[in-house]
Amino acid sequence: MHRSRLLAVLVVFAPLAACSTPDLNDIAQSCPSTAILAQAAEVIKVRPGGQAREDVIVQAEMLTPTIACDYELGDPEVSVDISLPIVVRRGPAAGEAQALQYFVAVMGPNGAMVSKRLFQRNVAGDAPTATVTDFVNGTVIGLQQNQLPYQYRIVVGFQLTPDEFARNQGETIFRP
Repeated sequence: MHRSRLLAVLVVFAPLAACSTPDLNDIAQSCPSTAILAQAAEVIKVRPGGQAREDVIVQAEMLTPTIACDYELGDPEVSVDISLPIVVRRGPAAGEAQALQYFVAVMGPNGAMVSKRLFQRNVAGDAPTATVTDFVNGTVIGLQQNQLPYQYRIVVGFQLTPDEFARNQGETIFRP
């Protein structure tokens, strides 16, 4: 008799199991989102005092990064590996290798910056246009209490000088 009651309970409640909340493990496994800071997505390096297209040494533009993360439900941190493609265009004043500085910042659930790291990539070459990919591995995000990785955002961009930032804000003299 106990078996028939158990079977009856299972038959009644089994359909309700399909209506349950999403699997917490699926939510927990989702990585932080990524974004490129619009004002820092491009950098144009020019000769000192350069004001014309002929003074451009190199122009670089970030493409959408891809990430992979390692996280187990309940861990206090998530480790993120980032693949960051950068399109580099040589300018008329190109010569020696140029250093491009970029940042990887972590934004918390409330939108505040949690951390920021700077990196440098030297670019040179004979090709007029090339795509280089940097790999930033092991960015560790300490999760705030009751927060999950998908509630964080990773933001990347070039670390710009004041002149480079001004060019990115609207000056079109160097744009193709």
